[in-house]
Amino acid sequence: MEKCHDPHPAATFSHKVDDPDTKTFIDASKSVNMLLEDKKLNNSADNAMERYLGESEWS
Repeated sequence: MEKCHDPHPAATFSHKVDDPDTKTFIDASKSVNMLLEDKKLNNSADNAMERYLGESEWS
């Protein structure tokens, strides 16, 4: 049986997306990275990552 072509393969990245030292996204716009400085948004994102992905604070 021939394997079907998956039109939506799992995402793989050949380069680093985030910088944990500065807590920014490398290719994101300045306005997106400025949103990460919002403590309420940052805490919400951390809680979501920990709750749903089992990760915490840029691990």
